[in-house]
Amino acid sequence: MRGLAFHGNSVAEVIDYPDVSPRAEQVLIKLRSSGLCGSDFSRYRAKGPNEHGGQLIRPGHEPCGEIVALGPNVKGLKVGSRIIQHHYEGCRECEFCLTGWQQLCEVVDKKEYYGGSMHGGHGDYMVAHQSTCVPLPDELDFEVGAYLACGASTAFQALKKLNISGRDVLAVFGQGPVGLAATMFGAEMGARIIAVDISPERLTMAADSGAWATVDASDNNSTEQIKDLTHGKGADATLE
Repeated sequence: MRGLAFHGNSVAEVIDYPDVSPRAEQVLIKLRSSGLCGSDFSRYRAKGPNEHGGQLIRPGHEPCGEIVALGPNVKGLKVGSRIIQHHYEGCRECEFCLTGWQQLCEVVDKKEYYGGSMHGGHGDYMVAHQSTCVPLPDELDFEVGAYLACGASTAFQALKKLNISGRDVLAVFGQGPVGLAATMFGAEMGARIIAVDISPERLTMAADSGAWATVDASDNNSTEQIKDLTHGKGADATLE
């Protein structure tokens, strides 16, 4: 099967990887979409290749697709299921794993990172543990699913922790993929969003995503601009 490889030094190549089959409690996913993250670019620009155990690792930790094969003992999933694949796998026994925070797994040698320590979604197929598969509703297409796999969901959980409401002014610093998601979700939660960036294009996208106001931070006076917009009060919460 084909997949993307980062050789380091800003060299990327589509190469042939060995075909894969699911083992116990694993599924085989036909990838339909796989998002690019800033961490992908850091590996692309790294001084050397992204390897694990001497093997070139296929990147991609925002994958979305459909299940085409099941390994033994898979429960709750079937061939044809549309899924988002979560990129962390843990021991599945510690407190963090049992509460959905596999990335904080306490058993270090059992914590894996799809697209980092093991093969990810920038390819034709991937295998993943059943616990990392999140159902994708039929109403959402695969591109949206890939965005939800990491970028958008990162912003959403941060906003939930902030517990914002329609009473709040939220300043979102940076309007990249995660920041724009925070702007969109925050506006839907009722908050007045002040979107901050140095790119006019990104600020336009933020306004289209529901920002109440935009601030160009290229002149380094974003704090004063936010105070002016809020009659000296400032933002109730900030997200960077």
